[in-house]
Amino acid sequence: ALVVLVADYIKSPEGRALIDELKIRAPLIGKVYGPVTMTRFANAAAILLKGGVPVAQSVEIIGQTIDNVIYKDLFREISENVRQGMPLSEAIMKHPDFFPALVPQMIVVGEQTGQLDMIFTRISNFYNREADSVINNIVDLIQPVLMIVIGLMVGLLFGAVLVPLYRLTSTFGG
Repeated sequence: ALVVLVADYIKSPEGRALIDELKIRAPLIGKVYGPVTMTRFANAAAILLKGGVPVAQSVEIIGQTIDNVIYKDLFREISENVRQGMPLSEAIMKHPDFFPALVPQMIVVGEQTGQLDMIFTRISNFYNREADSVINNIVDLIQPVLMIVIGLMVGLLFGAVLVPLYRLTSTFGG
């Protein structure tokens, strides 16, 4: 019954927002989720801007395609700010908890040079490499732990077979 209640809560908008917040804030998951989200955002922005879609509309489209409720709301707000005349970099700087400082700084350069699509491609490449690096580090940390756990399980299985055999032979022998 508790499992059903938790599953229903997770499916609700409030539960979905809580899970999405945990994805962003959790120590291990957040280290991977942040760069992956920035990669997706920057890659989509680069493609849309190269295609001639205006900045505000690009941000709105990205907000609709992203799977995180928190980022959806952020992109909707950023899009609205850009429509009202605020530069994209300033609109993003208003949310330092969700966007690394490097992102608005690079966007400022893109806005000043008129090469926003190229800057978004660079942001995408940078965060893609960062996500790969974090994932590889996590895998490198998990492998030894996994080997120890598997070794302990094999040892327990070995002991579970041998102890009864030893007891059986000692009863017949003694």
